[in-house]
Amino acid sequence: MKKTIVLIIIGWLFLAASYVFFKVIEELDSSYQTEVYQEELIENTYWRIQNLKVEV
Repeated sequence: MKKTIVLIIIGWLFLAASYVFFKVIEELDSSYQTEVYQEELIENTYWRIQNLKVEV
């Protein structure tokens, strides 16, 4: 009986740890995507400004 309870507790702890791990990875991935998007936005804006200067 004690072994079963210990195994159930270990299982729940493993599930909780997995959930937290994947949430952290998901958060890091989304913040990385945002960073890449912002860099691309800055680069595109820079090139638009350069093109405007050339046209004028």
